[in-house]
Amino acid sequence: SIQSAAMIGKFQQCFIRRSNGLWTVAIVADRGMQPVHQRNHSSGGTSTNGRKYDPFHWYAPDELDDSMNLEPSMLFVINTSGHTKIIQKRHWGKYVRRLNDGGIR
Repeated sequence: SIQSAAMIGKFQQCFIRRSNGLWTVAIVADRGMQPVHQRNHSSGGTSTNGRKYDPFHWYAPDELDDSMNLEPSMLFVINTSGHTKIIQKRHWGKYVRRLNDGGIR
């Protein structure tokens, strides 16, 4: 669920669902507000407030401005080559799972 995924902190491991449908272990590299990306099928890009944004780019705080619609997001490192995936909060319940701690305290 979204609430469970929201508890995952920076540098923690978790499972994420890849675009091929397989689950893999990933590390949270960063968390923060990012532009809301909406598919624009006519142009092939994404936009928010009529502006185009790169859905594969993690925007630094100084790249964001008040005109952007922002949503909490997580940036994951998904392999040893350093490839990344950005998942916005509205998708956390479907694509992000916490690792089981085994119940050991």
